[in-house]
Amino acid sequence: MANVIRHTQWESTSLGPIKDWTASLKTTVTTVLDAPLPTIVLWGRDLIQIYNDTYRQIVGDRHPTAMGQPTRDCWPEVWDFNGPIYSSIFASGKSVHLEDQEYILAQSGVHVPHYFTVTYSPVRDESGTVCGVLVAVIETTRRVLAERDKNALLKEMRFAAHQLQTMFDQAPSFMALLNGPTHIFEITNAAYTRLAGRQDLIGKTVAQAIPEAESQGFVALLDQAYSTGEPYLASAKPIAFHNTSDGTVDQRYLDFVYQPIRDTDGNVVAIFVEGNDVTTQHHERLELVRLNAALQNQVEQLEKAERRQNFQLALADCLQAGLDPSDVVSAACDLLGRHLDVSRVMFCEINEENGTFFVRYEWLRDGLSSVPGRDRSLADFGMDNVALLRSGQVFACDDTATDPRTAPHAAAYATFNAQASLSIPLVKAGKLTIVLNVHHVVPYHWTDEDIALTRDTAERVWSAAESARAQAELREERDKSQYIFSNMTEGFGMIDQNWQVVQMNAEGLRLGQRSAVEVIGKNHWDIWPEVRGTVVETVYKRVRETGKSETFERCVALSPDSAVWLEVRVHRSLGGELAIFYNNITDRKAVETTLQESSRQKDEFLAMLAHELRNPLAPISTAAELLVAAPLDQARMRQIGGVIKRQAAHMTSLISDLLDMSRVTQGLVTLDKISIDIKTVVIDAVEQIRPIFESREHQFDMHLPAEPIWVIADKDRMVQVLANVLSNAAKYTPDNGHIELDLAATEHHITLSVIDNGIGMSPALVARAFDLFAQAERTSDRNQGGLGIGLSLVKSLVELHGGSVSARSDGANAGSTFSVSLPRLHTDRASASSSDAIVPAENTTALRIMVVDDNVEAADMLAMFLEAAGHVVVVEYSSRKALEQVRRLAPDVCLLDLGLPEMDGNALALQLALLPSMQRSLLIAISGYGQTQDKEAAFAAGFDHHFTKPVDAPALMALLVEIAESKLDG
Repeated sequence: MANVIRHTQWESTSLGPIKDWTASLKTTVTTVLDAPLPTIVLWGRDLIQIYNDTYRQIVGDRHPTAMGQPTRDCWPEVWDFNGPIYSSIFASGKSVHLEDQEYILAQSGVHVPHYFTVTYSPVRDESGTVCGVLVAVIETTRRVLAERDKNALLKEMRFAAHQLQTMFDQAPSFMALLNGPTHIFEITNAAYTRLAGRQDLIGKTVAQAIPEAESQGFVALLDQAYSTGEPYLASAKPIAFHNTSDGTVDQRYLDFVYQPIRDTDGNVVAIFVEGNDVTTQHHERLELVRLNAALQNQVEQLEKAERRQNFQLALADCLQAGLDPSDVVSAACDLLGRHLDVSRVMFCEINEENGTFFVRYEWLRDGLSSVPGRDRSLADFGMDNVALLRSGQVFACDDTATDPRTAPHAAAYATFNAQASLSIPLVKAGKLTIVLNVHHVVPYHWTDEDIALTRDTAERVWSAAESARAQAELREERDKSQYIFSNMTEGFGMIDQNWQVVQMNAEGLRLGQRSAVEVIGKNHWDIWPEVRGTVVETVYKRVRETGKSETFERCVALSPDSAVWLEVRVHRSLGGELAIFYNNITDRKAVETTLQESSRQKDEFLAMLAHELRNPLAPISTAAELLVAAPLDQARMRQIGGVIKRQAAHMTSLISDLLDMSRVTQGLVTLDKISIDIKTVVIDAVEQIRPIFESREHQFDMHLPAEPIWVIADKDRMVQVLANVLSNAAKYTPDNGHIELDLAATEHHITLSVIDNGIGMSPALVARAFDLFAQAERTSDRNQGGLGIGLSLVKSLVELHGGSVSARSDGANAGSTFSVSLPRLHTDRASASSSDAIVPAENTTALRIMVVDDNVEAADMLAMFLEAAGHVVVVEYSSRKALEQVRRLAPDVCLLDLGLPEMDGNALALQLALLPSMQRSLLIAISGYGQTQDKEAAFAAGFDHHFTKPVDAPALMALLVEIAESKLDG
């Protein structure tokens, strides 16, 4: 049972009658429940029973109902005997000890005699009041019944003594049994030993064991109890215990009883000592006395505090009323003046630069005159006093007439009727800014409380005034922000934690296609139910959960014919609201689409470029294999050479188109414009393309006016333009198709139109026909070739001439028409600068030529070509060996590759120019680099001419003929 009770609440059901559990009761009960002897505590006036497991043997079948039951109800058969004992203990606080007391107990309906040795001890609460009885029980039935058996009796007595000692040691109060008239310690419990601070007590008299007890009168009290047989009861009796180890004194206060113990003859033979250390409670009682003494003073202070609190509450209400700064200060001065019961309160603004102050606000006691708010000199009140304020210190003067700090300036203080003055400075950024002055018309001592209250008021008033001023500025800033918010081009909205739209600007309402009445204060999902289950709901809820801002893009239809792309940025505020920004990114998305399309076209172009370059490389590679594989007759050699020549020319054309397009887009193309008859351009362009017409058996018709049609143009570039247009028509017109070229002229323009009955174009392709890399879709049965830059180049070159291009088609298989328009030149004479024919000259003189190229095959092939033309050719594959050969050969012409290792072509040219044998030689650069800057670098290095790989053979031969003729003339 003890274990059960110990692990439950003290207010258990079985102990329900006990309502007020004190610390002493809890300690006593815990000790009882753990005690090995039959032990019971009877608590309260009802003597509620609390016992341990050992006591259950005595309770018998009354357990468990006896636990928590009043003693009278549980033991009615012995109440007549025990009741008076309990009453006497409550009344006197004295312990009662009974030896071998007979009790007739009812067991299973039968009354059986039992004998017990019982000690009844009072149990006190924290205040020392007896609140219960501790009953230590030793059943002696067997001893009494077996009285003849002395050994058994002795054993029982020893066991009883042991039990008694055990009970003593476990008791919460201190106990001792003092034997004989000299008071020899026979039994002590642990509590008594701890109190005395000594271990070796047993067998010693009190006077011997505790000398200080004798000197402090305790032995005399024991003698009195022993001689009279009357118990002695003490309350909070002081005793000083001397610590023998360190000499210290421990002052304790004790509640105790000296209970005489009588033998069978009624003689006192011992004294039972039981009590409690109430030092703590004594100190608490003394503290209570002190607190009572201070209570009256506290009441007085509370009255002052209440008045001060009322003032502070009134001041707080004033400061929080949302008044203007001037009203805040004025109201606060009035409250302070009335609370302190002074004559004047002034709020002065300080001008440090001018050394003046201005009374901004003033409160006056009735009957006093106001001081005009003009600037006054600080020096009139003493610069030492002003310096004190400037340092942030309070200036308090009880009598301005007698105080040595103010007496020399009494006249200035008299202006304000200030017989007593208190000044509270407010220093901001190191400058004296405000001074709050409080005056009395009579001398007055300013208390610390007055100063603290006034200083606190000054700081709070200044803070409130600044806050009011700041709030006014914030309101103004808010109005400005609201104006910006309402007029910003970016949409904005705010959604609270319940998904209510609390704010949305004009642009947000426009993009959301709702009015403010439809939106503000309404649930977002009710306003826009169509976004449920979309990325909008997903992102909004994720941002609210995670707090991480997110951005997404969404296309919104403003009408059946109009849509915009929105960039939506979602942020969560500290309060959990969602701030949403809507930015119209339609233009950006259009640019992105364009860039994506350009990227797609670029990828397609690279694929086409690889395809178009592989096409001519395939027959060239095959031809090379044939040349290496076996000897060939002249006819087969010419056939292979023709294949190589045609395919090389095709590759050259592709690369030229690329370079031309690059130069045009970079603005590097310069036109050599002259006045020409546009018909000469037509004739040259048709001659270039005629082999294609013939190979595909196209029917070609040309309609030209009889008279000359003059324009200002670069003839070569215009031939290139028209040839590209005609070539495009040939590519996309099936075999045996019809192509027509018309030249029309108006007063100001000429128009060249190429019409075909080919595959035609879709409207989308017509719209981008002249875009870079644009091509009609290829089919598996056609391989027209090209990179999709021809028509784009046409457009760029025509626009450089101030003209325009256009395309038209009625759709698939309906043919196409491409037109080129140029400004017309009105003149009656043929342009002297036009050159319509080239008369080639024959090579009549062999030249000594050196070819230098680290590409062995390229160098050898070029040498074979030159030797076939009758020239004497020497080939070198490195710059160093070329320098050695030049001194011996003294060539007429040097063809130098620019991309040579060790020493590039430009550096080699500079070296050759220094040799005397090369002074009459010409240097020709052969390079794969054909940009304008490449040519300029070559000419700067000393080259006379520049050819781009693959070399234009006819042009090179013509140049060599010209060089040879110049040598003959020279």
